[in-house]
Amino acid sequence: MVSTSIGIALCPDDAFDRESLLAHADTALYRAKSEGRNTYRFFEAGMSIKVRKRRTMVCFGME
Repeated sequence: MVSTSIGIALCPDDAFDRESLLAHADTALYRAKSEGRNTYRFFEAGMSIKVRKRRTMVCFGME
């Protein structure tokens, strides 16, 4: 069985440059996977904040 999860970021709404656009799509993909897989999610600005907080917690061993 194969499932597909997709993260979507749109230009120019979510980012103007390729690196930021891909990073935002990756963030949306992570959200899709964490919500049960086999789905899609559009990038939302609040997603970046949550990811940054989680990364900070992991870096400082707070998770």
